[in-house]
Amino acid sequence: MNRRSFVKRLALGSLALGQLNLIQACKAPSTQWKFKRSGIPMSVAHSLRSRSTLPTPSAVVEHDCIIIGAGISGLSVGYHLAKTGATNFLVLEMEEQIGGNAQFGETNTGKFPQGAHYLPVQNLENQPLLDFLHAIGSISHFSLDGIPYYNEANLCHEPEERLFINGKWHEGIVEALLQVYPNEKPIWDRFFRRMQYFQAYKGADGKDVFYIPERFASLSHDLVHLDQLSFQAYLTENDFRCTSLDWYLNYCCRDDYGQNTANISAFAGIHYFAARKAKSKNCSNDAMLTWPEGNAFLANQLASAFPTQIQCTTLVLRVQKSGDKRYELLAYNWKKKTYTAYITRRLVICTPRHVRARLLADTDNRNWLVPTHQPWWVATVELKPFSDFSGAFLSWDNVIFAHQTLGYIHNLNQQIAQPNGNTLLTFYKPLDSTSASEIRKAYEHQTDSELEAEIVSELKSIYPEIEKYICYLEVRLWGHGMVSPGINYVTNPMRKEQQKSVDGALYFAHTDDAGFSLFEEAFDLGYQLANQLLNTNGYVDSL
Repeated sequence: MNRRSFVKRLALGSLALGQLNLIQACKAPSTQWKFKRSGIPMSVAHSLRSRSTLPTPSAVVEHDCIIIGAGISGLSVGYHLAKTGATNFLVLEMEEQIGGNAQFGETNTGKFPQGAHYLPVQNLENQPLLDFLHAIGSISHFSLDGIPYYNEANLCHEPEERLFINGKWHEGIVEALLQVYPNEKPIWDRFFRRMQYFQAYKGADGKDVFYIPERFASLSHDLVHLDQLSFQAYLTENDFRCTSLDWYLNYCCRDDYGQNTANISAFAGIHYFAARKAKSKNCSNDAMLTWPEGNAFLANQLASAFPTQIQCTTLVLRVQKSGDKRYELLAYNWKKKTYTAYITRRLVICTPRHVRARLLADTDNRNWLVPTHQPWWVATVELKPFSDFSGAFLSWDNVIFAHQTLGYIHNLNQQIAQPNGNTLLTFYKPLDSTSASEIRKAYEHQTDSELEAEIVSELKSIYPEIEKYICYLEVRLWGHGMVSPGINYVTNPMRKEQQKSVDGALYFAHTDDAGFSLFEEAFDLGYQLANQLLNTNGYVDSL
């Protein structure tokens, strides 16, 4: 989220939390608000665990291709199939809404993300994604040498980011940290230079070692050792340690990976800073695209290519082989409370690996390499009119130094005017205080009232007066937020080996397979897989 401040410095070559006063502008304060927990019930999501006795399906449906999961990977597969005119495929999605962790909510004031909320401008080799962004209008056109012009309406509007530290908001994040800790600048400068070095580092095949998407990165390099130690250990060994840089790098890793530098591999930590090499004609090369609903905008643009071929609220409980290179699925529509058998000769599983292992327990019981997925909560508050007079103006990205949340996004930042004077702020918090499994168990039986009280308490630690201004609070709890690339995951040969198709009938695509939970990786995995399906003998005709 905050590469921008960092990359600006690359281009140049180089705890205490105060209180923010919320000043009522119009109305008398109230302590009453509406609370909503979004997302499907946890009991439904965990149905896959207890599948010892399953009922007989009431219907049998056949499709040439079935895709399990309407996250970005699954939507990308469907989008690229549909572009060729393919119609005989079906996407089954457990949630009520498509997009995976790119879902959204909405009030009368506006839309807001429940997860992923921005997309950086793109590396030039990523032509399929550039073409998609052009097709949906987020790129207006290309120069004669192929450099994109991005749609100004989608580029993040100013003011873009600020940091709350020592009782006051400061414009920028890295800039603010170095104002407060000027004596630590030499350590930052050395770290910047090292990241520049890795940005340009190439493998034996002449390709960049760090690149997005992974398909264009080097397959033969001598940096595997960086995946065998933690990012924190690497920073200590190289004396890249000081108060401000420690906090910033932990913040970055928690932002993208859900865990701190002690639990992320050094390879993954460096990848955060070294893998983006975008070019643009009308914005900085570190600019970001964003929409009020976040990346749900992109998910819905993908789905618009095949709207009748997506079936939500459908949880696949079992996958079994049915004859030669055919698969039978038993699925439960938890809204209609019906069970259906689906038969297909090409099955695409676009779920996290731990779900994949359960689905295939009767068919493919290999020892799956499963990464950690750290839980998160994402809370959006709608506030009645207030003013912020504590330094730099309210920005798109508002970060609080030395706080457990990652800060919040101002969801109306892209809008010229607020419709009713209210404000929508979305707070992000990775739940990384202990192991992922322990945290999930702690939240599994938490009531709505308990979750609401926890989040309001968290917000009050930032804004003590916030209860007076809340008129709506919506929370999304992500039990398995996204892949956290820990030690020996990104370069582990089992990761790519287990991504391969089986017998030309069973296929996989999910950001677990890439090692990084990024829109670009999910989109590219779907693009590659769709091409693989279309190149299979006879498949184009059958569609």
